[in-house]
Amino acid sequence: MDPRQFYTLAPPFSFGEPETLYYSDRFVFRSKEVDDLTLVILNFSRGKEGEKYYGEFFGAVFTQTGWWFLEGNDKYFYKPGNLEVIQPSYFAKADGSAVSGFKLRYDGGDFTLNLSSGPTQPLYTPDAGKTLQKQLGVAEAVLNIRGQEHWGEVVHETVIWQGFNGLKRYKGLFKEYLSFYLITEKGREIYLHQNKSNPKEFLNKHGLSETFLPEGG
Repeated sequence: MDPRQFYTLAPPFSFGEPETLYYSDRFVFRSKEVDDLTLVILNFSRGKEGEKYYGEFFGAVFTQTGWWFLEGNDKYFYKPGNLEVIQPSYFAKADGSAVSGFKLRYDGGDFTLNLSSGPTQPLYTPDAGKTLQKQLGVAEAVLNIRGQEHWGEVVHETVIWQGFNGLKRYKGLFKEYLSFYLITEKGREIYLHQNKSNPKEFLNKHGLSETFLPEGG
């Protein structure tokens, strides 16, 4: 099976909280211009708790003037259905797939942006367990924002976690958390997460069965 298609698999077992399922797609764009660096983060989370479905969006933009948090960073109505499909939030939408490439759009507040990528190439698989599946891919991409065009790359991080309730704000999952998506002058990709929390303690506390793998590659 094509490793890029793993995100279509639903974990077959139930752990943690019964009848809960969580999906997340995070897109991180970085421009090639070092002297005029532009970053965009668009995160689409969704899940179900019993018969209740929900969606949640988070977005941020970095330019030479600093960080900007996008309007609409909040939960939104999600129609019951297939969680593999990213339903649009109030201001943002995501279409496409890892095979065809993605088209992302945000239109709200101070920003209107369009982000288009090519097919995603698998980069790293931090977790591939029975109830927790996470993978990173990377693709060439172009960003149009405020009338300017920026070429670069987009990192796509997907998560499927059965037994995890995205409506909760779990304590202990993250502590002093940092993410790095780097590229060297020779084109090598470096992925690194730093998390000073106690993962074993968190999993035991909430009855989650997975063992987190060290992240980095």
